[in-house]
Amino acid sequence: MTGPEHLEVGGARRRPSWWVLLVVVALFGGLLVVRLHSAQDQAPDAVRPPGATAPPTAPPTPATTPWPAGRGLPSGTLYLVAGDEVYGIDVAGGLVQPLGLHPVDPDQALLTAMAPGVLVSSAEGRPRTRIWFPGGLLGQTAGRVRSAESVLPASGGDVWTRTRQDWRPSVGATWVRAGDDGAPGPRLRVRGLAVPDGAGGLLDVDRSGVRVASPDADGEVVGTSLIGVGPDGLVVAACAAGSCTLELHDRASGRTTALGPSEAPSVDWVSAALDPEALSPGSRFLAASGSDQAGAFEVRITGTTAPGVVRRTIPVGSRPADLAWLSDRWLAVTSADGLLLYDADADAVVAPSLPLQRPTQLVFDPA
Repeated sequence: MTGPEHLEVGGARRRPSWWVLLVVVALFGGLLVVRLHSAQDQAPDAVRPPGATAPPTAPPTPATTPWPAGRGLPSGTLYLVAGDEVYGIDVAGGLVQPLGLHPVDPDQALLTAMAPGVLVSSAEGRPRTRIWFPGGLLGQTAGRVRSAESVLPASGGDVWTRTRQDWRPSVGATWVRAGDDGAPGPRLRVRGLAVPDGAGGLLDVDRSGVRVASPDADGEVVGTSLIGVGPDGLVVAACAAGSCTLELHDRASGRTTALGPSEAPSVDWVSAALDPEALSPGSRFLAASGSDQAGAFEVRITGTTAPGVVRRTIPVGSRPADLAWLSDRWLAVTSADGLLLYDADADAVVAPSLPLQRPTQLVFDPA
């Protein structure tokens, strides 16, 4: 039971003398309760034990508002899991539609971009179903997409697939590109962890550094540890002679820009590689999900021109947030209270009023 206990008193009639005594006790108890409540409401510090400090005040939850249509949101579909169903949101207009697919274990469902639409997998990887907005099953998958033990997003409606037979301890894993029909395509060899690079390729990350995945597992080394990935670039820490520098690698130009000093790579390089920060399109901002000193989770936004300065902190509740940049301006964030949108241009958080409970697994499919 939440809240104060509620005790109901009943029974047979008492003799008058006892009745008077009970009334006196009840009146005294009522006055005492009123007195205590009045003291707590008007002077909280007066009823706090000596030396105790006031409890920290949680940041206010943004008031719910209509969907911010007409404020620069891009065209496309945001897919997510909420409750026991997969939903699609028309990002430009805010239309929310259940897509008719109910994962057996919604908390363990995995969504992978596979345009047009999204690939929905169980926690064990199979079976997989492809679904699209505004509603319609594209059917069960075939070939390698169906049989793969793991899938990662590629580009152009394809995914990277790995079966149990594609991994050997001596050489690592072979990831094979596959599309609608599940037929095998180009292959990449990965010795460490395969991490999507944000643009349809894969990175090969291990204790020795970050490499661009290649067919022969001998790709270019781009950094010591992975910080963030996005559609137009990636951020790494490059370390030498005991010091580290944050570097932004621009995908289109091939140019590398030093952003400033960086901390030493995390000892837990596996967790860091599997959950890199989200780099916005245009590579202006980094968004990271983490926890505060009290153990509550939050999202921290930093600019790549000032990587050590937190631009905005967004409280999200009791579990880590899922993130998806919709454009170089708008970021979608899951929270315990629903879906939040961050407007980077206005540096403001919007909490649209949507019929979604504890959303997870954000995947954006641009139009």
